[in-house]
Amino acid sequence: MPFTEKIPLLSVIVPAYNSEKTIYSCVISICNQTYSNLDIVIVDDGSTDETYNICRELEKQDSRIRVVRQENSGPSKARNTGIKMIKGELLAFVDADDTIKPDMYEIMYNIMCESDCDVIICDAECIDKTNRITSSLDIVHFGVFDPKFVAKKIICTNNLCGGGFPWNKLINYKQIFEKSNKNILFNENFVIYEDKCWLIDILEFSEKVYITDKKLYNYVISSTSLSHDVTVKKRMLALNAWDYMYERANILFDKIDMVDIFKKYTEAYINNLWMFRFQKENCMLKKWYYFRRTRKSSSISVKLKIKYLLLYYYLEIKR
Repeated sequence: MPFTEKIPLLSVIVPAYNSEKTIYSCVISICNQTYSNLDIVIVDDGSTDETYNICRELEKQDSRIRVVRQENSGPSKARNTGIKMIKGELLAFVDADDTIKPDMYEIMYNIMCESDCDVIICDAECIDKTNRITSSLDIVHFGVFDPKFVAKKIICTNNLCGGGFPWNKLINYKQIFEKSNKNILFNENFVIYEDKCWLIDILEFSEKVYITDKKLYNYVISSTSLSHDVTVKKRMLALNAWDYMYERANILFDKIDMVDIFKKYTEAYINNLWMFRFQKENCMLKKWYYFRRTRKSSSISVKLKIKYLLLYYYLEIKR
């Protein structure tokens, strides 16, 4: 490895739940990194298969691995458990279904040093169940960016700046921790977009972000992943995450930036409510006052305004 001075310890957190078919290849891909100064924290989230036993065997084979088990509490709790255990200055995540390229962290650390950025984002290859590469993340912005620009793109778009995922990021966590004076944790009450919310909190305390076009992460598309298991209740709980992002945005951004964010927030809220408008969970609806200016906003489409009015009067009738 072509480093002339001691490299910082990198903590890699792997939350795992019932991942017996993939956890071995996932962890081995981390162990085989050309960046060798690693602290690998595997958090078993109450698996009912052989995941925990496989992890314990891996722990015996590599002193850099630490395994902890908790009751099944979801990915946010698992990630938070890992964050509270880390020893490294740098932080990264890998999902138990996925693998990473052998030189992922070496490349990203070199970029971090050369660009003097505290958050590095890479592209990924999306792999289907037949092990065929189907796509990438469709990132369009590359180079050095202001964290607010990246945060806005994460709120308003899917993957143009690398997405709101924790797994394709290398973070100078020590530096961000010193600025925030606290552990920045995932909100355990959110089941969708919790990673977006966490990343926005991280970006608040970062100075510069570098986005590289190198595809260093292997993201496995799984039909059992959270994104494919969107129930009515989860859709409604997702609105809590949107509330959080909107409130944080009001603090971080000026009025001009908030125009686009308000548009996205309104779209997310109304489209989610429209999709499940006949479900009893609509009793969770609140904060209609946020959308009073929807009817007059030039940034909101006519179709969305009609949806808003229909929902509004539908709910008024149901009261």
